[in-house]
Amino acid sequence: VLESKDGSPCVAVRVRDDRLVCAFDSGLLRFFSLETMHLWMEVNAHTRFACAMALHPSRDFIVSAAEDSTLNVFTLPQIGEKVEQVLTLSWPDAMITGVAFCGSSDANVAAVAYDVEEIRMWIGSME
Repeated sequence: VLESKDGSPCVAVRVRDDRLVCAFDSGLLRFFSLETMHLWMEVNAHTRFACAMALHPSRDFIVSAAEDSTLNVFTLPQIGEKVEQVLTLSWPDAMITGVAFCGSSDANVAAVAYDVEEIRMWIGSME
């Protein structure tokens, strides 16, 4: 059993191979090894409640979204390596509730927000 050391609830979980990524309401992303159950990295991804997280379907990228109206794309490193933030997107005055990689480019990101009648999509580059 993995437990939050600061009492913050986990709001999203994604897994690739032996890597488990958890988003917490504190805005933190925590990276665990499933084999050892060891926390090997922690990233202060957002200044407010993390609401959503998605894993790229074919590349080692993860996107997180939060009540601070930002979406952040990070590398999904191998165990023991450091994470890199590769892209930051903003949706001013939106309480983002969902996020996904989409479209034909590796860097296209879509998001939805509470009480907004649109799906917003960003065409980006992570090279």
